[in-house]
Amino acid sequence: MTVLAGCFLLLTVLMPPAALLIFIGVMPTILAWIAEAPERRGIATAVGALNLAGVGLAVYFFTLGGAETARLPRYLSQPSVWVGMYGSAAIGWGLFLTIPPVIQAADRFRRRQRVAELRRFRRKLTDEWGHEISGPRHVSPETTDTVL
Repeated sequence: MTVLAGCFLLLTVLMPPAALLIFIGVMPTILAWIAEAPERRGIATAVGALNLAGVGLAVYFFTLGGAETARLPRYLSQPSVWVGMYGSAAIGWGLFLTIPPVIQAADRFRRRQRVAELRRFRRKLTDEWGHEISGPRHVSPETTDTVL
């Protein structure tokens, strides 16, 4: 964090319009970092990585044309600049919101498959060795299900 602040301060001194463009562009990352709660970590990382890629591209094209203060308002009036900077942040939000549920569903499916496999294996052992191998049956007081 200190290194980023130092780099931004150096950029502010050397190229103020580019620093202003970066500050405007990384607003979604700053807001994601502020909104990040301990139980939902990773928002700032997901949004920030893609947002910085979009902002870096915008700054690159801005400096190619000459990083002059008078040119910044004209540059920011182009919709493609905003789409590049904030659209990449939106993709980061989309990834953060969609990938964890997909992984959870895949994990849930894998665990159910493993339970079914273990139940088949238990039935096979019981058929081969008899019910004595499965041990005593206990009835759970909360349910009427038999727990093995």
